[in-house]
Amino acid sequence: MIARRLIQSATPLEEAGLLQVQAVGVRAPFFLLGMPRDEVEQVLCDILKPDQWHFYEIPQTAVRPEDVVADCGAAEGLFTLTVAHRCRHVFAIEPAPAFVKALGRTLAGLANVSILPYALAESDGAVRLSAGGITSRVTDAGDGQVVPSRAIDSLFIRQGRRVDYLKADLEGAEISMLRGAIETIRACAPRIAITTYHRREHAEQIAALLRDIHPDY
Repeated sequence: MIARRLIQSATPLEEAGLLQVQAVGVRAPFFLLGMPRDEVEQVLCDILKPDQWHFYEIPQTAVRPEDVVADCGAAEGLFTLTVAHRCRHVFAIEPAPAFVKALGRTLAGLANVSILPYALAESDGAVRLSAGGITSRVTDAGDGQVVPSRAIDSLFIRQGRRVDYLKADLEGAEISMLRGAIETIRACAPRIAITTYHRREHAEQIAALLRDIHPDY
């Protein structure tokens, strides 16, 4: 019920095959392609409700005006949409083609947002991505869709780009992403809001890895 109250309007755009959603308190609508209603409601709670356990911007990890933000696993783009107007730049990184198409519509006209259509991994190459909406993930199964992958270091520090804030929800691929971000994290020490719940052991492993990369974490 709470999530439903966060939806001001939802309008199908038949010519584009997209659903336009206006959320309460968000400046502009976001667009979806083939995303079930229950997933929409889950995303709204995760991004917009500070009392939700999944909320990224607790006081220690709030986005600041001069931040360059890496939104890793941007999905439908609601996090990017809500922070773009109060930071320097957002790189919305998302591999799933359906989300990338919708992101192009959601983020159109935002001069300080760049869409990077990649999976994030330890190194550059290609991976298979399962079809699962907001739970799409890198898979070893032979039937996944092949998408290009990049390391954070290839996208940022090696391109002369800094990162001040790194938000990541990669459905279990978080450690692989961090291993591909070692140079960037050492150079920039970004504030990090990262999911650790996809595997039982990830919370301790991610904390240990970050402390090993940079002692200030």
